[in-house]
Amino acid sequence: MIYKIGDIAKVMGVTTEAIRHYERMGLIKPEKDPQTNYRYFTEEQLSQLLYIQRLSQMGISLQLIREQFLNGSLHSYEQVISETLQSTQERLRILQMKTSNLMNCLDILQTAEQSKGRCIYGMRPDMYFISTQHCIQSSFAQEQPKGFHNFSNHADLLFQSVHYYEENGVWRSEKGFGIYKDCAEYAQYCENPYFHLRSAAHAVLCTFDNLKTDAGITETVRTFFREHNLKRSGEVYSRQVYVFKGTGTGGDGAVGDSIHKDIGNQTCVCICFVLFCRGLQEELSWYSVRSRIY
Repeated sequence: MIYKIGDIAKVMGVTTEAIRHYERMGLIKPEKDPQTNYRYFTEEQLSQLLYIQRLSQMGISLQLIREQFLNGSLHSYEQVISETLQSTQERLRILQMKTSNLMNCLDILQTAEQSKGRCIYGMRPDMYFISTQHCIQSSFAQEQPKGFHNFSNHADLLFQSVHYYEENGVWRSEKGFGIYKDCAEYAQYCENPYFHLRSAAHAVLCTFDNLKTDAGITETVRTFFREHNLKRSGEVYSRQVYVFKGTGTGGDGAVGDSIHKDIGNQTCVCICFVLFCRGLQEELSWYSVRSRIY
């Protein structure tokens, strides 16, 4: 039985131009009626076209199909399939990481809503931090630290962060970027000396935007610590949650003052992680289960 090119296109679910493209690439050679000069295809050629289509949908290029499958050997067939499997697994790993990162973003948005303008107990997740200064130094270094060349390729895994620390009785801030530990391992940032690991720890969480005054933000945290008999322990980190159009008050100074920043008519909303210590571990564990942050 013979088939016209239009019939073949319908069976394969492609256009006639796609069939002609296969022909131009040498993947298929249709028969020709010597009297009418029309192309026609046999059942064997239809089977070959369906075979080519199957390989193509597996992610194998038409060039490889022509070189390694139609003109190759069983060994070359196995090699291409193995390489395609590896690249597919890598794409799947990337998609899984992006899915995990989207879930992290959703979790942090929901937590920001719960802690907006007030304090709650939670966890600061395992994360790596790199300062903006070290980003610049790495960018212009003749020999970039391992993993840094991937920085721009994984921008979706990073979030803007600020590190607050006390030095000689004065609070200072250091701007930079944070990335969750599992994402850092995927992007190979763990081997970069400029990325510093901050292990997961119990923390008081509070979300602010610059529609509030700096004094109000600072007092909110301090009041919560006084009422719950808490003591600050360790450094403080904030993470940018989202940016929206608006105006407000920003400033620099004590912890809580630089958590947000007004950029033109944009307002940055950030969540702050303040580590603390307390004797009542049972209550601490109960709160950490309720307010787990990723």
